[in-house]
Amino acid sequence: MKHILQRFILMMLMAVVIGITFALVFDWLQPEPVAETPAPQAPITPVVESDTVAPLPPAESRDDLTGDEETVVEIVDRLKHAIVSVNTFGNFRGQHQLLGAGSGVAFEQDEDYVYIMTNNHVVADGNAWSIDLLDGGEIPAEVVGTDADTEIAVMRLNKNEITGELDLAPLADSSSLVVGENVLAIGNALGYGQSVTRGIISAIDRTFEDYRGSYAYKLIQTDAAINPGNSGGALVNMKGEVIGINTLKIGGDRVEGMGFAIPIQPAREISSKLMELGYLPKTFIGVASQYIDPFTLKQNDLPLGTLVWSVSPGSPAEQAGIRREDIIIKVDDTPTPDPETLGSVIRSHQPGDEVIVTIFRAGQTMELPVTLAETTQ
Repeated sequence: MKHILQRFILMMLMAVVIGITFALVFDWLQPEPVAETPAPQAPITPVVESDTVAPLPPAESRDDLTGDEETVVEIVDRLKHAIVSVNTFGNFRGQHQLLGAGSGVAFEQDEDYVYIMTNNHVVADGNAWSIDLLDGGEIPAEVVGTDADTEIAVMRLNKNEITGELDLAPLADSSSLVVGENVLAIGNALGYGQSVTRGIISAIDRTFEDYRGSYAYKLIQTDAAINPGNSGGALVNMKGEVIGINTLKIGGDRVEGMGFAIPIQPAREISSKLMELGYLPKTFIGVASQYIDPFTLKQNDLPLGTLVWSVSPGSPAEQAGIRREDIIIKVDDTPTPDPETLGSVIRSHQPGDEVIVTIFRAGQTMELPVTLAETTQ
């Protein structure tokens, strides 16, 4: 009995010791309470622009552009008030509305009017027109003259109605162009307003057999993007001079970067005639001609030239003695290897001009003087 009592008392003492030890350890492990005091607030400092960070200056005065970029920026700035947007209005589904938009180049003025050069297809089918300036409102415009064959049209603005800045574009000598030369295309692409694309002259003296009309000149090919709305705008060299009037683009899944412009020299000459007469006198010789490939000509021992398929009665060609199946070798000193070249040479002359047409007939070469005539067709 005594041993049992001792064992019980010993167990009770051990339990008390363990309990006290546990309580002390638990109390020691608890973190001491910390009085929360508000953290001192940092003084509020107003945000100011640093002296070392400034907005970019205008492009004209930026010093981080390369020399080439500066040239482009300067050209665009110089010509931005000479390239305009052209709006054509007409009747569609019984309503008078905007039919289309294109571009134009201000190139001439007199006491009362400023004249705008553009493409014929930009103003065709319309009965009212207007011009948008870069910094002005919509200005009524009048079509002075058009020519579908050459794709040139001239408009004019009354100086009293011009509300914004309008400059005349400097025109270049397009006969001195070289392939690889840098160019800019400026115009009203897609009707969004003035825009600029860049490229090079890809080729010169291009012709198109399937394009409407017969050009009286060769075209400039460029890889600068020419989109709908750019028609009638300017193709510009790195001197800031207009070298061509943007006219068309070949599109398709397999074609990229093929735009074309009318050289400015013939465009300027045609525009002068349109300003003077309202139409372009058409010069013709009176033959229908056909292309013969060089291989066929060589096989038949014939010279390079264009085959006369038919001669119009009473035409200059008939009066000069040109006959069906003659081969026209050249006109004056210009070879005529195809109908396109023959047509271009003839239309480069004025009605009444006399030219020397060299033909091949029955093994003989002959030179025939031909006085060119005017036609309304």
